[in-house]
Amino acid sequence: MRTDIHRPTEINPEDYSFIDCLEFPSAGALFPIRIGMDTYMKFLNEDRVDKTHRSPNACTVCGAWYNSGAIFLHHPTNKIITLGWQCAEKLAMGVDFAAEKRKGKSLLERATKKAKRVSGIRNFVSVTSKEVRTALKADHHICQDIRSKVISNPEWFTDGLSPKQEALVLKLWEAANTPKVEEKHVPVPSTDKRIQIEGEAVSVKWVEDHYSRYGGGQLKMTVKVNTDSGSWLCYGSVPTAVEDLERGQTVRFMAKVEQGNKDEHFGFFKRPTKAEIVA
Repeated sequence: MRTDIHRPTEINPEDYSFIDCLEFPSAGALFPIRIGMDTYMKFLNEDRVDKTHRSPNACTVCGAWYNSGAIFLHHPTNKIITLGWQCAEKLAMGVDFAAEKRKGKSLLERATKKAKRVSGIRNFVSVTSKEVRTALKADHHICQDIRSKVISNPEWFTDGLSPKQEALVLKLWEAANTPKVEEKHVPVPSTDKRIQIEGEAVSVKWVEDHYSRYGGGQLKMTVKVNTDSGSWLCYGSVPTAVEDLERGQTVRFMAKVEQGNKDEHFGFFKRPTKAEIVA
């Protein structure tokens, strides 16, 4: 037989005021987050929890276990009790039940989402090498994009990055942290004679002729010539003999070259002959 002042036949709702909502996870929840426990533990440490109260997720009035409830302060004793929302609504405990229930569920959802993200990131760290994790911090938009996705949606990367992604970010990290050597340029040879030009085709592309009344165009190339003193560039038409030339290949030909007007290390070649792909 209960004799406490919080029993259903004795409780006076006017003696209580709402303190905080309580939310407990359902049985088997992957992330057992509990909302409102900081508030409850504060009162417990201050010895202000009513002695008849059994547990934070047990209703002091009816004794039933609950997942959604609230903390109430009993003013005559300055002690707290907890009630499930069903009892609190039935007793009209002077609180906007719908709003507080929404607030509690929202806090639980946010906390669960955060815990899920933290767990996912920890898993990602456990399956990803330190070198790859470091490479994701490279000052490159691709690395930054992948890292951002890992942080915001780690569940997409339960097995870490794919082998191709790892290879890419490692390559970008190396490129971003390799000291860049400033390339030295030398002037285009100044001569009226045809000379032999041999260098790398750094650009090969079709250029439309917008000035011809019949339309059409030509395949053009930019060739980089390396010397012991530095490099120079020249631009002109791709000879028919090497029309299958691809970027990166080395080409050799004879032509007359003239220095450009803006950069002395950039010129234009004319009427190339004896062209061949060297490598």
